[in-house]
Amino acid sequence: MPQPGWYRDPNQRHEHRWWDGSSWTSFVGDRGITAVDPLVAVRAADSARPTRPSRSNLLALAVVAVLVAAVVFVSQRHDNWAVLPGTAGPGSLPITSGEPLTPGPITPATDAVVGPAGGSVVVPASGTPVDGLEVVVPEGTFTADQPVSVSWATLTGTDPTGLVTPLSPLIRIEDGGAYGGDVIEVTVPATTPQGWVAMGFYRDPADGSLEGMPLLRADAASVTVGARHFSEFFIAGVADALLGSDISTGFDPSVDSWQFPNVGTSVVPGGHCAGMSLTAMWFFLEQKPACGCSLRGRYDNDQ
Repeated sequence: MPQPGWYRDPNQRHEHRWWDGSSWTSFVGDRGITAVDPLVAVRAADSARPTRPSRSNLLALAVVAVLVAAVVFVSQRHDNWAVLPGTAGPGSLPITSGEPLTPGPITPATDAVVGPAGGSVVVPASGTPVDGLEVVVPEGTFTADQPVSVSWATLTGTDPTGLVTPLSPLIRIEDGGAYGGDVIEVTVPATTPQGWVAMGFYRDPADGSLEGMPLLRADAASVTVGARHFSEFFIAGVADALLGSDISTGFDPSVDSWQFPNVGTSVVPGGHCAGMSLTAMWFFLEQKPACGCSLRGRYDNDQ
């Protein structure tokens, strides 16, 4: 029989229903919000075997992360539903409190000095949730000896969408604050439940907003992310079945991108690709919600 997990609701009343390994349950999910639908009995003819949906692209989770600070999800709740905030399904992870993600006190884990030749920093075994965390610094990343420290804090609560469940503590890596000359890899111990996808998220300590990190590798026991600079981050996951197949950011290139072509300059003949992309994203996420305006044509001296 199929493993326990979220599958398409055979009754077609909801997007997904929880299969406990032998029968359908009353736990349902719609648009990432899990609930209980006790009034509907699943038809016996449909309860034999669920069909697992195809694995969603990991980019979908990154898109959700980028929009956490800009989009408020509104769930339509039936009066007879008992909403279960923050849980991905029976027996998976504990139901969280529904409060915003909140870090506890920062606890130092380890520190070392890494020079231009590169090296690695590993958190020694001491009974903490970050035991074995490894920071790999390639040769040439630093131009001089650089202190690197790792610390961590517990995370409680859940994010507003209910789609980001922490699988690791909050992690803080300090390396001087400058951008490295190469991508630094960080392998974080994190147990990912079967049927889930996981990746890293930066957390802005000022407002708690999240931003997806580049995912390099992942298995059932760890997740490896890459970055050229660090702040606070953590590993989070979501049940694959809750992601859905179609996710729209709302970004429309016809109105949310720059109006001029990227022809480059004498300094960057190949084009200012990163600059144009990042500034368009910044305006879409930070300015458009406040002003109700679009980027295209806004800075062309016509207004």
